[in-house]
Amino acid sequence: MRQLYQTFSKPGWIVVAGFILSFILAMIFVEPVKETVPKEKKEITHKQEQKEAERLAEEQKKKEEAARLAEEKKEQEAVKSVYYKNCDAVRSAGAAPVYKGTPGYGKHLDRDGDGIGCDK
Repeated sequence: MRQLYQTFSKPGWIVVAGFILSFILAMIFVEPVKETVPKEKKEITHKQEQKEAERLAEEQKKKEEAARLAEEKKEQEAVKSVYYKNCDAVRSAGAAPVYKGTPGYGKHLDRDGDGIGCDK
């Protein structure tokens, strides 16, 4: 028994307890190593994001342009679909005066060429 006591003497336990305590404190206060991305990769990623944003903006512009052209075509068809033979027909339809670019306008209705038909 005396030999067992000498093996695990008081100073030995203190050393072991000190190692264990040091390990626990190190685990608590030391932050884990963060995975770092090299600066070059960050720049590449940023450039890729910019390119993607530019591509999406370009696609959006194309969609808006297509929608604008479709609306323009629709308006032109509407202008062509309404026809008044003379100013009496315009007035009887309650559309006088008709302006250039609006449905029903025609040069034959605008004798003075000011862009307003059947204004007099």
